[in-house]
Amino acid sequence: MSLAQNNIYGLIPLSIGELSSLKLFDVSENQLNGTFPPSFWQLKNLEVLDIEQNQLEGVVSETHFFNLTRLTTLMASENMMRFEPNSSWIPPFQCEVIELSQWHPQLLKFQKLSRLDISHAGLSNVIPTWFLIIPTQFQILNLSSNQLTGRISYLNVEDIVDPSLNRFSGPFPRLLPNQFYEPIPPDLHLSPSRNLFSGSLSEFVCKSSMTSVHILHIDTNLLSGEILDCWSC
Repeated sequence: MSLAQNNIYGLIPLSIGELSSLKLFDVSENQLNGTFPPSFWQLKNLEVLDIEQNQLEGVVSETHFFNLTRLTTLMASENMMRFEPNSSWIPPFQCEVIELSQWHPQLLKFQKLSRLDISHAGLSNVIPTWFLIIPTQFQILNLSSNQLTGRISYLNVEDIVDPSLNRFSGPFPRLLPNQFYEPIPPDLHLSPSRNLFSGSLSEFVCKSSMTSVHILHIDTNLLSGEILDCWSC
């Protein structure tokens, strides 16, 4: 069921839970309001859920996702909902794509993510250890416009990474080689601007391949020292 990019308004009906064979539900870019129906837990075959860019509000809990073991794509950014899970909750699914700008990040645990957006989520404090050891190669990673702190030792992203407008500190992160591109992917967009990264930029330039970086925004940090002549290393 794809109803995206229309002028649909009103509530998502509670009876949506009766569509037990539904695999895709996409109502993004409409004018839906009200709360996220608790009956979504009944959609045990659901694989794609996209409710982005509406006016949905209220509290969402782990109960809504109780039976969604087949979910691979979850997109709910640009709404007014709050996600308030139990601290010990483990998601029953493993998504590849999550876009939850303005949502609590606990849904990220135990996922196999390739695309992640948790920008403008009101996150603060040190970035969780479990997040930094996610083994997946991200295609797109957007952590921007939060108050995250701590250090990022490396970036393992194929296409776009945006940790801007946070309070990350320490040495500038290095780019890691990966199994698909050698040494890093083409046309990489890297935007770690407006943080507290410090030290010499040469560590980043000389120990990462820069030949495929398409866009690099590193303004408004605390970098110092000279830039060595090793751009093609």
